[in-house]
Amino acid sequence: MPLIKGEIALAGDKTTIKIKMRPATFVLVFMSFWLGTVALVCLTILVMGVLRWKQILHSGFSPMLLIPYGMLLFGSLLSYFAFKTESKKSKAFISLLLEAESTLSNK
Repeated sequence: MPLIKGEIALAGDKTTIKIKMRPATFVLVFMSFWLGTVALVCLTILVMGVLRWKQILHSGFSPMLLIPYGMLLFGSLLSYFAFKTESKKSKAFISLLLEAESTLSNK
């Protein structure tokens, strides 16, 4: 469930509610730590690959070295789509609760 903050203002004869959503603090801290660690591993693999490219060409490339890159991609996409899904649900719930109409496209 995203954290929701907003402002209520009068706009002519209507009331405008501007909301901002973000992931929960624990989720941000955990995903930053996890993705940051995996990104460091990916960077290390990349640097070692550049420094030892002749050795890699001679002995062969291990596909196991691609696992951290898959983890980084998976974690990023999981965070993005999980938040988008939950924010859409929250926005729909708030609109239903307040009998509101949306003036912005889904972002």
